[in-house]
Amino acid sequence: MDSEMISLLTDRLENDEYGGVRSLVIVKGGFLVHEAYFDGSSRSDLQEIYSITKSISSALVGIAIDRGMIGGVNEPISTFLPEYAELFSDDPKRCITIEHLLTHSSGLDWDEQTFPYEDARNSEFAMYYEAEDWVAYVLGMPMRDEPGTRYEYNTGAVHLLSAILETATGLAANEFADEYLFGPLQVSEYEWRVDPMGYPRTGATHGGLLMATRDVAKLGQLYLDGGEWRGEQLISSAWVKDSLDTRLATPSDTGGTGYLWFLNTFRFRGQSVDTFAARGAGGQTLLVTPSLDLVVVITCTPGVPANTLGVHLAIYKAAGQDKPT
Repeated sequence: MDSEMISLLTDRLENDEYGGVRSLVIVKGGFLVHEAYFDGSSRSDLQEIYSITKSISSALVGIAIDRGMIGGVNEPISTFLPEYAELFSDDPKRCITIEHLLTHSSGLDWDEQTFPYEDARNSEFAMYYEAEDWVAYVLGMPMRDEPGTRYEYNTGAVHLLSAILETATGLAANEFADEYLFGPLQVSEYEWRVDPMGYPRTGATHGGLLMATRDVAKLGQLYLDGGEWRGEQLISSAWVKDSLDTRLATPSDTGGTGYLWFLNTFRFRGQSVDTFAARGAGGQTLLVTPSLDLVVVITCTPGVPANTLGVHLAIYKAAGQDKPT
């Protein structure tokens, strides 16, 4: 790493030249090489990571599959939600599988991209403010597409994973995470908001997990290392690989999707650089670049636009093998 460039970037972040960035952690070659906190934030603060929560939820599903608690991604979700059997009377709905939830392709009629999250026409907003039972609300939506045929970002559908994990494992999502993911990663301080029925918000509806920035970086390093952490295989390498394979094309600004991971290719110094990322509202970003052995976490002040792409490009320059011109 070019320490002078990182120092310059930090100064620019201190001067708020990139917008509302609250924290920055850089891990290179498995080592924490830089961290900085802004706007009164500190290392111990739990940061709002919003939909980065979705990628953590995907990891929990993978662990449950690895341990035989879930048969696989092709399991129909109706298998795990027997108390909602009447909502699966529509034949296409019975075809929705766990994989469809992991790839935002359930086919449910859902729209949280056209209107802002504070707009009553936004499906996520409507669920949050109108429904007591979020699982029933999501399953009650009509079908628009055949499952698996079209990407449509759907926080509500990812929330169904919370109920599915609890049925399959006998543990709430946070309890399952404590035993099989957070515990081994030594993540002890976090907050996971729940829905009105008590299910942890695996989809991050109006906020999901709050975590320390360093702890978010651990998830990126875990996936960069094929699911291994300090000699222990927490997630199978097969699940990590499957999660990071492109499953569907997404809108042009996000590239492709794996299992609740965004997959992008950047052009840098005339070369293609493949990345995988978890993203949350307001610029929250966990970006992993395998070819540079690099993990970057940026958290931002909600509602304050941040130029996270500019931060990433500055870090790429500092992480290059030769000094940039």
